[in-house]
Amino acid sequence: MASRSLHLCRSLLAALLCVTWIGGGCVSGDFKDDDDDAGTEDVPDGDTDGGRGPPADAAAAADTLDLADVAPSPCDTPATFRCVVECGAATSFEAICGLEGWECPNTAPIDARTCGTCTGLAASCCDDDGRVLAEQLCVEGDWTCSSGAAEACASSVDCPGEAPADCVTACGIDAVRLRECRDSVWQCPVGLLSIDDCPPACEGDTPVCCDAEGAVITDAYCIGITWRCDEPTSLDTCGMLAPPTLTGAYVETQWLDCSGVRAETPSDPIASLLFYGGDEFELTFQSHEGLFRDYWGTATYDPGTGQLRMTATGGANRLTNTDLDGMVVQLPDGTFEFRDMWLGTSGDDPALAAAHCGHVLRRLGGGG
Repeated sequence: MASRSLHLCRSLLAALLCVTWIGGGCVSGDFKDDDDDAGTEDVPDGDTDGGRGPPADAAAAADTLDLADVAPSPCDTPATFRCVVECGAATSFEAICGLEGWECPNTAPIDARTCGTCTGLAASCCDDDGRVLAEQLCVEGDWTCSSGAAEACASSVDCPGEAPADCVTACGIDAVRLRECRDSVWQCPVGLLSIDDCPPACEGDTPVCCDAEGAVITDAYCIGITWRCDEPTSLDTCGMLAPPTLTGAYVETQWLDCSGVRAETPSDPIASLLFYGGDEFELTFQSHEGLFRDYWGTATYDPGTGQLRMTATGGANRLTNTDLDGMVVQLPDGTFEFRDMWLGTSGDDPALAAAHCGHVLRRLGGGG
């Protein structure tokens, strides 16, 4: 861009040197005056065609002109930063030349230098009336306002109500930002999209949001790729009916990942988890059924909260990659989720233990 600007300046300056012609001769330049030849035209020095063309040194004069008097381009020097869609993104993009210098395009609006070690999106900084002053900067790992405050942007004297937090840099991204009050309307910051303009990217059917007692309140909504509920409702409390007793035999049907989502079906599931005698249990995997019990022990269960604490006291397959403290929830479909605990696998696989945080079991014979 800089070289193209320099070439343009040179062309313009050369044209200015010979912009007016009088009788085929250029007004500018050094002329030799031959007063002895009556009726002859003054001819510029070095002109071999009788004054019918520009001086031979016009372009050279443009080349040697001091360009300090010419207004510099705002992007004469290379850009010193890259742009990202969101802080932490793996891909960055080149800055573009704007009216005041290098700037980020709307498709990647964040100057990567401002990210530093900060996570999420920078917010706007507003005055006490909710008017936007500037963007936050990343200072020692924290988004910081040099003037105003981010919290002040949540309300404005010019816009009704509170600012919705539903603006994203791109569809499918979880990080959201507050809208800003512009023209008396809550609008997403320039370069950001409202999640209302994005097609839902969350997987599966729309789940429901429930109160602390497990009663359904409303449908969840999708932000980026995650189903969300507004507090105090939660996805986790739905169907959260602690069974009055665990007494009975259970078989495993699925694992739970550590976000609480039902994951894959185990290749060697729990064939029998038996609770009996009020405070005893024993567990056997399918591959060992009829051969031996993998482990057994005591269990303490609180039907008021669903909290379960199991302690292994013996067994033919004493596992080490287990977490026997958690909670039990009975869901409307009749299954039981043993959450935030890991009863292990027949091979005592540590990788599976690290990737999963619960089990889905079905009680043999039904019942609650």
